[in-house]
Amino acid sequence: MPHRRTRFISPYLKKQAKLWPVVGVVGLRQSGKTTLFREQLGIANYITLDDDDYQQSAIDSPKIFLARQNRPVVIDEIQKAPRLFDAIKMSVDNKRIPGQFYVTGSSQFSSRIGVRESLTGRIGLCQLFPMTLAEAQQAHPLKGLPELEEGLRGRFSWEELLFHAQRGGMPVPMFLRNESQVKDYWKGWLETTIYRDLAQCFKKSYQPEITKGILRSIGKSLIQGELPTLTSFDYDSRRLRNYLEAMETIFLVRRISCHEMGVGKEIWILGDSGLAGYVMGDVKSSSAVLSLIRHALWTETSSLMGFHGMTDDRCYFKSIRGSAVDWIWNNSPMKIVTSLQQRSFLERSLEGAMQKLGSRHGYLIAPVGHAEIPPKSGGIGVLPWTTWS
Repeated sequence: MPHRRTRFISPYLKKQAKLWPVVGVVGLRQSGKTTLFREQLGIANYITLDDDDYQQSAIDSPKIFLARQNRPVVIDEIQKAPRLFDAIKMSVDNKRIPGQFYVTGSSQFSSRIGVRESLTGRIGLCQLFPMTLAEAQQAHPLKGLPELEEGLRGRFSWEELLFHAQRGGMPVPMFLRNESQVKDYWKGWLETTIYRDLAQCFKKSYQPEITKGILRSIGKSLIQGELPTLTSFDYDSRRLRNYLEAMETIFLVRRISCHEMGVGKEIWILGDSGLAGYVMGDVKSSSAVLSLIRHALWTETSSLMGFHGMTDDRCYFKSIRGSAVDWIWNNSPMKIVTSLQQRSFLERSLEGAMQKLGSRHGYLIAPVGHAEIPPKSGGIGVLPWTTWS
């Protein structure tokens, strides 16, 4: 079945389970966390706090709740009973055995101060991103970040990545053949996310219509191929930030910071390219396609770094003049494009970033079959969209 495709993060989680008494996986709702633990890591004892009875029992008596569980145990959506974290802390401090507890959540554990303190030094925490193109096609994972060298080829065509970007990496909609079914999925998914998950983040004074308005504004920016910043929205900045941060907590949006030497404000992208396509509604223009590819490549690269245990500290760059550069990676600016037409124009923003950062190399990430690596003395090269797939 499609949702049971092997996830590349599995070996990394097994390593974490040999080091830490608690292993945690967070990520978008319905991104495959449950299947990952139950079927791919083979942990039979599974409890979800989506079940009201389990949830109430964990809230009322967390110590007793844990004592009743055979270990190892998976506790799904653990953020719905925050007191469990302290109970787990006491349990593992009393007997520190690796791999006792596996916990999952559709919100960031670190957003709660008490939870963060309970987890420190006890948990190996990972994020499960939507499926990558290689996971969807069940190819072997890359052994590490590819070496940027002349003639480098991606394992897949740019057409395959574009199709994947249109569907996104969520296990259910990415394999639906009927477009109306895909739209129905995302409609229902957003309804639950907006009216249940975000409401739980706010507790009081939550207005779902504001969230919908923010998503509409993001969609309008993405159709134009723009990177949404706070100036893209027609809301009071303080209220807007509160909503965006809550949306970030449940992985609905992702915040990308500007390089310290740039002048840009933080940007906000969505958690999956398929979701981005749904929010845009129309992805026929080259600017809309650019937004889809940006989302897909953030997932591809972040996932690759995640299952290799690497820290993703990338940022984008924006100077006073010129368009934004999508990534700064190892001090090399990289700009995602949908065509190499007017290449000299596209290179201008890279040249500006290279000059500001003191970089010798910059790259256009384009729909091409193989890489063009600039000379060691400096210059601008080209990398395939599928370099990291």
